[in-house]
Amino acid sequence: MSAGACGASAPYRPDPRPLLSDYPSRFGRPRIVLDAGHGGSQSGAVRSWSAAEKDINLRVTLALADRLWAAGAWEVVLTRATDRTRSIGARYRQSNRTPGRKTAFVSIHANAGGGGEGVRRGTMVIWSSHQRPGARKRSERLAACVGAALRETGFPRLTGERMPIKKARRQKRHYVATDPRFGCFATATRRLGVLDHNRHPAVLVESHFLDNKAAVAAFQNDAAIGRFARALEVALMSFYA
Repeated sequence: MSAGACGASAPYRPDPRPLLSDYPSRFGRPRIVLDAGHGGSQSGAVRSWSAAEKDINLRVTLALADRLWAAGAWEVVLTRATDRTRSIGARYRQSNRTPGRKTAFVSIHANAGGGGEGVRRGTMVIWSSHQRPGARKRSERLAACVGAALRETGFPRLTGERMPIKKARRQKRHYVATDPRFGCFATATRRLGVLDHNRHPAVLVESHFLDNKAAVAAFQNDAAIGRFARALEVALMSFYA
């Protein structure tokens, strides 16, 4: 049959947009609650050479949400999608109201302090020892997956003193996941309500130190933020594998 027999038609061009699954989570799709730290009247850390922490957190969170939505394998819940003020309680309650055995909570932050300008560098991944035992164990594993994915993607671990895992556990600290061979960091007596009261596996990820001008210059661009979001996506894939 000649082409003209069917009438003139445009050549086939595949749609480059990903197919989005509409299968609900009960059929196996994990729900990921993404929490962009601070927002609205709560600016977070502010440095003259950096965007405000609240804006960085939102930019990273939306980049990760876009990746997860595009993959079609996840249901994504945002605690905020704009520059709005939300309390710690509102954030963890929203997570706790999100049903599903395959629900996880990831809070995105940027770091500051700890020795002055340019001294500290690297990522931090925090999980809480104050969660209920079942959630705490899964949070520890999620933190290890995030830490491993960030290292493999080229993001450095936090520099500084490490505390042995057993000592940190005795002191009931919040733990910062690093390579299991090297133990962990402990965050002194700091309490993190979004993690402590969360009934799902929950971690808080600090992307970089705002005090470090070199780290700010290296991180706050689309390429670095995209690579960071990709690392978190890989971590979630590993956690649910």
